[in-house]
Amino acid sequence: MAHVRERETTAWFVQVRSNSTEGKARGMESWCLWRESKLKCVESRHNKRIILKKIHKELADTKRMDTEDKASKERKKS
Repeated sequence: MAHVRERETTAWFVQVRSNSTEGKARGMESWCLWRESKLKCVESRHNKRIILKKIHKELADTKRMDTEDKASKERKKS
């Protein structure tokens, strides 16, 4: 499989709003960082509304870390 070279400064920041109730509250939004090449397969594989924002990679990484911190705190609470 050919290695796809990622762009240095550009990442796609994806807001996935899930319609399923699998392990999540209905309509709960999860933020994840996706590479451009993965977006199409994500969109077709899951019945989810996807909102894209093209942002600087550092911002995406910061946001992702914040989200992970929040998620781990939530898990500790329960």
